[in-house]
Amino acid sequence: GSATWASLDDGDPEGVVARARAHGLEHGLALSLDRDGSRSFAGFARSDRAFTSAEGAEIEAITARLHDLTA
Repeated sequence: GSATWASLDDGDPEGVVARARAHGLEHGLALSLDRDGSRSFAGFARSDRAFTSAEGAEIEAITARLHDLTA
């Protein structure tokens, strides 16, 4: 699954997103994969704007390919 940082604001008790924002990374996307017991997770961030839906889909596809190659 995936989640934007904006959707995690209330669910970040450790303040990870807040710490990233303190370094200028305002917008992010978190991904996780679990296939047949093999798990991968990834995070992506940028300072200028949120990822578009198309960018998010491409990031998810690339991450899934990398997962499949290394699982």
